[in-house]
Amino acid sequence: LTCAEAADDLIVVFSLKDQLGDAEPEVRIAAVAALREIATPECVGYLMLAINDPDVRVRGEAIVSLANTRDPAAVPALVEALKDSFPAVRAAAAEGLKFITNLGKDWHETAPDSVKDFCRDAWNGWYDAHVAKRRLALRYGEMTRVELADEIEARLAARTENERTIWQR
Repeated sequence: LTCAEAADDLIVVFSLKDQLGDAEPEVRIAAVAALREIATPECVGYLMLAINDPDVRVRGEAIVSLANTRDPAAVPALVEALKDSFPAVRAAAAEGLKFITNLGKDWHETAPDSVKDFCRDAWNGWYDAHVAKRRLALRYGEMTRVELADEIEARLAARTENERTIWQR
């Protein structure tokens, strides 16, 4: 992707963002579908906003679009969409969460609340772990080689013998 192509995408994304506020649901649905195709991080943010659209069709399209991005950043918005008043929207949100996280396979609309709560907790836990890994990766990326080697040694020393064997492979 060249700088010019990225700039063109941003111009289109900002235009589509404006269309998300259009009075006609069909225009908003088309904007959501276009954002899905572009699939930049900015698009994911606007798709998350579209989950709150007053029209159920727009919300549904936004949820399917978010799921198709497979962006972990979409998980909190999809978990929130599980509270939607329309069963089809809730089901789409759950399917999206399953697709992104590969967890919560037991969630379905008629599942007992205990199963739904378990799945919701699993999805939230997956997201929290993802965020923690990203923060750790960023922290490691800022370390010097010596600092990183010391950190690896410290973590290796804290592991069991079996874990050390696996780690050293």
